[in-house]
Amino acid sequence: VALLFKQYVPELSCPIKSQTGIDCPGCGGTGASQKLISGDLIGAFKLNAFIATGIIGVFLFSLWSYTSKLRNGQYTALPINLKTGCLTISVIIVFTVLRNL
Repeated sequence: VALLFKQYVPELSCPIKSQTGIDCPGCGGTGASQKLISGDLIGAFKLNAFIATGIIGVFLFSLWSYTSKLRNGQYTALPINLKTGCLTISVIIVFTVLRNL
C-alpha cells in the first residue's frame, strides 16, 4: 500500500513548514521511518532524530516487554503518566527549537 501511495500520490509537504518556513517536530518523520526500515540509521537521524529515536525506543521496549512476558508470564506496560507526558512534551519543544536555530 505504501508503495502504491508513494507512486500515485504527489509529494505531500508539511503545512506548518510551507506556511511558516519552520520545521515542525514531525518534519522528516516519514523519511526517517523509511531509512530506519532500510537500515540507514545515520540517514534517519539526519532527517529527524526525535522520530528515529522514538521508533527505536518503542521497538526496544516492545522487545523487552515481550521477553519479560516469556519469562514472567506478564507484559510490562509502557510507563505513561503525567510526569512522562510532561517530559515528552518538553523534549518535543526543545527539539523543535533547536532544529530551527
